[in-house]
Amino acid sequence: MEKMEEKSPYKILKLINGDDVFCKVLREYDDALLVELPMSVMKHQVHQDEMHVVEHTGLHRWINYSNDSSYVIYKDRILSFGTLAPEVIFYYKMFCKRIRHEISDNENKSEESMMEQMKDNLSKVAKYLEDSHKIDVEFEEDNSEIQMNTSGSKRTLH
Repeated sequence: MEKMEEKSPYKILKLINGDDVFCKVLREYDDALLVELPMSVMKHQVHQDEMHVVEHTGLHRWINYSNDSSYVIYKDRILSFGTLAPEVIFYYKMFCKRIRHEISDNENKSEESMMEQMKDNLSKVAKYLEDSHKIDVEFEEDNSEIQMNTSGSKRTLH
């Protein structure tokens, strides 16, 4: 069996669960791969009109809610693999550049600045809702919950 890095480190992996994953193989072990910024291929169909359907393909992070850039994928979870075409490598690299920028931004932000940004975003949403639906939004002192008053009834968002 050929080593995955031989031609190009940029691969598409077909996992046994059906996922197609674009990645850069950083290192190959006997039982696993160390990959950089694995991206799942996401396809969805858009109806242009009654007669035409267009399929769009995009990428999204394979593992969300983490700022890690490298992951281990065990070989027993890989059904097949192939080398990415040059134009796909270009697209993947552009997407990875954006993800690296987001990771860098998140690592440079303090928890306080992220909380301030979240409060600012919540205020903008509250203003929008207030303007469009006449909803009163009250912020609690500890900022752990928002009370929304709609037509006299109280709902709590956590």
